[in-house]
Amino acid sequence: MRFHFAFVAAFALALAACGGGGGSSPATPSTPASNAPPSTGTPTATIAASQGTASDLVSGARGAADAVTSAGVFSSVPAGVQISAPTAVTGTETQSCTVSGTVTVSYHYASSTTNTAGDTAHEVFNNCAMTTGTFINGSADVTITRWTSSTDYAMSLSMAGVTVTMNGTTYGPFNYSMTYNVSGGVVTMAYIINGVTVVGEPVVTQNGHIATIVSGTVHVFYGSGWVEYSFNNWTYDTTTGKPTAGTLTITGSNGNRAVITVNGSSYVIAITVNGSTTTFTISIS
Repeated sequence: MRFHFAFVAAFALALAACGGGGGSSPATPSTPASNAPPSTGTPTATIAASQGTASDLVSGARGAADAVTSAGVFSSVPAGVQISAPTAVTGTETQSCTVSGTVTVSYHYASSTTNTAGDTAHEVFNNCAMTTGTFINGSADVTITRWTSSTDYAMSLSMAGVTVTMNGTTYGPFNYSMTYNVSGGVVTMAYIINGVTVVGEPVVTQNGHIATIVSGTVHVFYGSGWVEYSFNNWTYDTTTGKPTAGTLTITGSNGNRAVITVNGSSYVIAITVNGSTTTFTISIS
């Protein structure tokens, strides 16, 4: 039996145990629902067919897009770091990353032979290169919140001051939390970034300060509940927040929704309530 930590796509730290012929499973983290909408469920906020609602939803697009883009950076980080089994249930060890750099792990486990809910680890990355040209700096805290087996467990992860350098471009620093749940071998995860819940792993491309959210879904507080923002080929300037192309579908309670389309220098917002659609236009400023 042995423990190891590993990086998986989305820069989610994985903690896994191998024992009794079992394999290892990647894992990541979770954050409390108290400071962000849930990652599952049906939207609860009311969307009204009004100019005010259209303005509010457009205003929320910037924060939602930035959260998706941040999560997309981690989704593009390749796997590569593995840390061998600790030699005790409590201690600190520094090990080499796959290509160069180090990661120092301070851990506290209930057992050296099996994972247990409540096991924790604090990890510090020092120019940790998982592949050539990709470097991680910063720290992460990992906690096992549920452990039944390698196909049934949950973990939480929080990161502080994390930067990711890929091909000479540095992103961050990032401060965020994650939820990671494995049930029956099926993985569900969510990022919690600035009070926004990014569901799953978004697909984002970035060229300098211009980002395109090919696909990505977030849950955002709105009114007395929350709504779901789903991006489709949304291209925007990350320094100004101004989009140049794409569509954004926002779903509220009872299936009511708004579709925001970038049209030149304006947003066109089509709000559908109880089957009736009303269209509004707002200038991009």
